[in-house]
Amino acid sequence: MLMKYDHHDISPHVFKIDMWHNFQESPIMGLLWLLVTITLVDGDLFSSASRMATVVTVEEKLIREALDYVDKEQLRLAEIRKLIKQIHRERGHAVNDPKEYVNHPVQSFQLLRRFRRQWIGLKNYVSLNNNDQAYLSKAAALENSPGYPKEDDYIDGAKIILKLQDTYKLNTSLIGDGVITTRQPKAPPLLAEDCYELGIQAWNASSPEYVKQWMEEGLLRLRSDKPSEYDHYVGEVNILHQISASLYKQGSISEAIDIAKQILEIDPWNTAALDRKTVYEEKLRIMQASDPDSNEATMALCRNDNTYIKKKWRKQHKRSLYCHFTHYNRPRLFIRPAKVEVLNKKPPVIQFHDILTKKEMAFIKKTAEPHLSKSRVAIKTTDENTSIKPDQRKSSIAWMNIHQSHRLRSILPRVEDYTGLSTQENHTEYLQAAHYGVGGFYKQHFDDMTDEDSAGYEGLGKRIATVLFYMNDVPEGGGTVFPRAGVRASPIKGSAVFWYNFLKMGNGS
Repeated sequence: MLMKYDHHDISPHVFKIDMWHNFQESPIMGLLWLLVTITLVDGDLFSSASRMATVVTVEEKLIREALDYVDKEQLRLAEIRKLIKQIHRERGHAVNDPKEYVNHPVQSFQLLRRFRRQWIGLKNYVSLNNNDQAYLSKAAALENSPGYPKEDDYIDGAKIILKLQDTYKLNTSLIGDGVITTRQPKAPPLLAEDCYELGIQAWNASSPEYVKQWMEEGLLRLRSDKPSEYDHYVGEVNILHQISASLYKQGSISEAIDIAKQILEIDPWNTAALDRKTVYEEKLRIMQASDPDSNEATMALCRNDNTYIKKKWRKQHKRSLYCHFTHYNRPRLFIRPAKVEVLNKKPPVIQFHDILTKKEMAFIKKTAEPHLSKSRVAIKTTDENTSIKPDQRKSSIAWMNIHQSHRLRSILPRVEDYTGLSTQENHTEYLQAAHYGVGGFYKQHFDDMTDEDSAGYEGLGKRIATVLFYMNDVPEGGGTVFPRAGVRASPIKGSAVFWYNFLKMGNGS
């Protein structure tokens, strides 16, 4: 047979030419070639059709999978849209007036909570579901930006609400509904998880009475007809645990045991509830403030509660307070006498009015603002180490060398005229500019800064007296109080409060 077939070259073109030559030489072989060719062609067509039918089936499956993916993606997008809508509802007018928005303590707290819960939750959701690297990289870049709040900011937001509540005796349910004062618009209501977090921070601040109030408020919101879709982060058992612990800390042991029993009714094998129930039945621990009367006085004075102040001090001291103009035999004050308000006579606490001009106050604030940083209070311990007290003060401060600025230095002669004390550079500290935001505070403290109990002031001697300038009018709060004397200085723009930190014999006042 003359047919040639090269196994190394299976090109159909070469194969057909060779077979055609054979057909010319042998008709029988030509016929055989035709039959074989027809069989091969028919078999190839059959094979291709079957395969293509399978392809159609595969495509149908791909369509179903794609539609299923689209349905799931739509559900994921619906969840994200729901989150964005909820954030929009809470934000309200934040875009139009951000400063006015954050002036409301509840709205500030909700803003910080969204960063801690919703925005982190969205990032994790995207990472687990479609892992959109473009979004995740942008989110990561924003997290590292200066304006992105940290965990401490969220905790501070909760502490501010608790401080306002404690000082002004605010109703827990009203705060939960977004009301701090009637002078501010109502904020969106708090979620059950917000109430839970406020309760946790109250626990950390050793305020068990507020733990119970906030946990019960959270429980009401969790059990309501329309709980928030985000309240599943907080379970009923978790809230009951905190209520039980707070009751125990207040000395209400039988009530604490009852709450523990409620937990066991929900979850009979809850080991934490079983352990607590045992401890509550065996041990009693009541936490008491070291000086409750003084703390009560401080809170009353901060609220400007005159009824309480009269009851505690007015009858004892029967002091005669007054306002007057005086020149203190200082030439400059003959032209423009000092406006003096005597807040307390022994020891003296005096408020000078209109001591600073508007331009001076604007200059001080503008100069200090870029340098403001979170204030810290450092106390020496008995073993000569330094201990930082983070909850002692909530403010931002900046230190300014008053002697290196002509505009600041011009204030010094006025301070000398009003107080009669030297303001030479080696007699005074730097000017401390302090900013107290909403809920800011500085707890009870002695201002003499003696070497024995203050860190960072070694070798500077004792702070004989303090002059505290006010550079803002404050609608509510903001006063400086002296609990043992029953005195409150109100923040009046342009005024200054002056007091001595020592009595004549040299002991602290």
